[in-house]
Amino acid sequence: MLVEKRFESVHKKKSGSIELFQLNTTLLFWVGFVPPLFAAVFAILTAITLHQDKITNYAWICGRAFLPSLSRIINLTLEGLVWQLCIFFHIPFRLLELSVGWVRYGRLESKNNKRRFWYKMHRHLYLIFGVTELILLSGLSAIGEKEHGTYELFALVEYLDVFMVIFYHGCCVYWDIQHKVVFTVRLNKPAEKNIDEDVTGKELTTEL
Repeated sequence: MLVEKRFESVHKKKSGSIELFQLNTTLLFWVGFVPPLFAAVFAILTAITLHQDKITNYAWICGRAFLPSLSRIINLTLEGLVWQLCIFFHIPFRLLELSVGWVRYGRLESKNNKRRFWYKMHRHLYLIFGVTELILLSGLSAIGEKEHGTYELFALVEYLDVFMVIFYHGCCVYWDIQHKVVFTVRLNKPAEKNIDEDVTGKELTTEL
């Protein structure tokens, strides 16, 4: 006969988890990229075709403005409503993109990197500029803005900037992390009781 003593393990069991759902990167691309793109195209085309007088009939220094700025367009009721719905809908997904990029770029840093300060600085700037952009975009969408003076060139640059930002972040989500990141939401739960725990501290008898 062999008498064996069983004691409580010093290695605590981790809590189990239930996977609620996963977010495919392609789906994240569509919900984060398409809404702001649709909002910009819809607002510009609707304002130019239906509300031309409301967005260009101003007493500017250089005369009538034929290319209104986007911030002027989203002050209109219909265009502003669609713009706000789409922009505020995609903000959480943009924050998710920023958080994933922040973590991922931290893991990708090479151990042999001799310019760690510059790498970390650019990583912090990536996060700061991204969050600042979302704050300013949310403020512009909620409050609106009215420009004064000559601004045709400003309006054209504004159009290009909006579309470039949308396409940049869309490309980051779709091509950069498409096959490298899995978004999953898990619910932690206590680990199930092990059979060995029922006999912890008890004397076991094993026949040979």
